[in-house]
Amino acid sequence: MPAVLIEMAFITNPRELSLLKNDAFLDGFARELAAAVAEIFGLKKKPESAPKPSGTVYNRFYVDGEKIGSFTKHDNVVDLVKENLGKYKDKIVIERFKM
Repeated sequence: MPAVLIEMAFITNPRELSLLKNDAFLDGFARELAAAVAEIFGLKKKPESAPKPSGTVYNRFYVDGEKIGSFTKHDNVVDLVKENLGKYKDKIVIERFKM
């Protein structure tokens, strides 16, 4: 049976070891590896389905048109409003949405 050994990084190399602990690096590597295998076998990529809504409510916080952050906890938004109220002369906008 044919086989392939892939050495993506070495735990004896401190820089590569830190990459192996990084989820974004591992996800990217897995995607690239899957794409390479698909290309070798002439497989077509399936269309990506939209993620299912989680129902989580997010609050985007803007001050004078600049996005400051997005928060799921209402208390975080209240704290930011208190912190920024009076500091800026134009406006504070809180946009609520569900995902």
